[in-house]
Amino acid sequence: MSYTQEELQNISKLLLSVDDANVDLAFVLMEQGGAAKALITELFAIYKLGSYPNRSKAKTLLLGCTDESPGLMHILNRKSHLDGASPRKKIKSFAADCADIDPMKLATALYNRYGEGLQYLVSELPEEDLKNLLMKHLNGTTFELTRKKITKIPPHIFKDYTVIETLDLSHNQIKTLPAGVGKLTNLKVLNLSHNKITKLNKAIGKLSQLEELYLNNNNIKELPAELSQLKNLKKLELEYINEIPFPAALAELPQLEELSLTYSSYSYVEIDEAFFNLKTDRLIRLKFGTSMGQTRWTNLPAFSEVTGTYDDPIDTHPLALARRAYAQKKECLSFLLEKAPTEEVHSLIQAHLTQPHTLTFEHIRLGRLPQLLTEYDLKILKGEGLRLIDQGIWTDLLYLPQLEVLDLGMSTDASSWEVPYCPIDVLQQLPQLKVLNLGTISPRYDQLPDFETLTQLEELWIYDYTPIASSDDFEALDKLLFLKKLPNLKKFCFRGISNDYYNQPEKANAVKQSIADYLQAWVPEGCEVLVGANDTSRF
Repeated sequence: MSYTQEELQNISKLLLSVDDANVDLAFVLMEQGGAAKALITELFAIYKLGSYPNRSKAKTLLLGCTDESPGLMHILNRKSHLDGASPRKKIKSFAADCADIDPMKLATALYNRYGEGLQYLVSELPEEDLKNLLMKHLNGTTFELTRKKITKIPPHIFKDYTVIETLDLSHNQIKTLPAGVGKLTNLKVLNLSHNKITKLNKAIGKLSQLEELYLNNNNIKELPAELSQLKNLKKLELEYINEIPFPAALAELPQLEELSLTYSSYSYVEIDEAFFNLKTDRLIRLKFGTSMGQTRWTNLPAFSEVTGTYDDPIDTHPLALARRAYAQKKECLSFLLEKAPTEEVHSLIQAHLTQPHTLTFEHIRLGRLPQLLTEYDLKILKGEGLRLIDQGIWTDLLYLPQLEVLDLGMSTDASSWEVPYCPIDVLQQLPQLKVLNLGTISPRYDQLPDFETLTQLEELWIYDYTPIASSDDFEALDKLLFLKKLPNLKKFCFRGISNDYYNQPEKANAVKQSIADYLQAWVPEGCEVLVGANDTSRF
């Protein structure tokens, strides 16, 4: 049976539909035969993109065409998935191997079903067809074209959609923002997050109505000075970017309310002085770090995020930021202890005096301790969930000569390059120290023998990663022989043991108990020995 050109076009539309019912109808119409050769591209698209059993039907019909279509058998046998990576290259490759494959139809099928392959269509579709395709992404004054793997912004956006107020091109592979963006003079929201943009065209300064700009997760090296012309910009997000200097143009934005500026890598430098003299008096959100409070600027306190109100906007001067961060999230305590006026430091210390002679810090980043502590008769320093950020904190312990208990809790840790270990020579200068728990901060291996000089210790907690699966590995415990020289020890906890029994708790506990029994011979009679896993549990 032969079909008219119009009938073939109708069957083609059915085969390329995302509605499986339409595809089923197309196969019913093709049951009398004669159309497969004219519809090789459509059938191949179903074979690569469709669902069972239509894929099987399509393959059967295609196999009947292999004698008349050179290269068809070859591309049928290729295992490449069209819905995978690099669809544009695969489309061209299939078309190159088989002349009966129409790359435009194949790209359209891929785009309709998976939303991929748009870059090929942008490059190859006739202008009117492309305009109709892009029209599907326009909803009122919002144009949204996300997750399409496009590497360039279709220029038609700048020509045909100048009235739009929101343009969302996030989650693509766009590398540049071209000058055409300057034609979108009605734009209020521009989202370019999660792309590969390295440069913004200075024409962005023409977007006089722009209120929100999202540039997160890009490869931007610098921001153009023309950014200062965005007099209505209220929100700017630059999260997880790399090594750009502080964009001084931001200081010129009179309406700026929210600023996010976080980095995926850190090379510590001073922030531009312009940051301390912003023209805006409406700043209500400032994000400069992660939940750990990381900030790359050496002349700012390390905070994650602070918020304000229109009646109480954010003051960007360092001490004011530190006070706000501490009040809202208990961040920047170290900065305040070091930089705040004496009276304020005393107030902070007193706020952490939880019991007589006891100073307690919990779940904060802690750098240096203030010398003012010498004025307090402190015997106990306790912590939990601390993040130690300055090696100098250990020598600051000497401000507490009467210290008897140094208990940093189970989950305190440190940056390995900033606070790598606690030097034993500092602990040796605390003659009354009886309890020592450094959290997950391992002592230096070559300094472990020096613990034997701390003969006054009654309780000792050590974290040191040690893989032990059976008694054959017990020689790894010889580093703890110093325990034999601690006559007053009443409790010893050794944490960091790792073995192969993660999913067998009974065996894991048996290994830990064997280690405890082994160590029992090295400690004074009556001393409790606990062996913990490589976690933050108490046991």
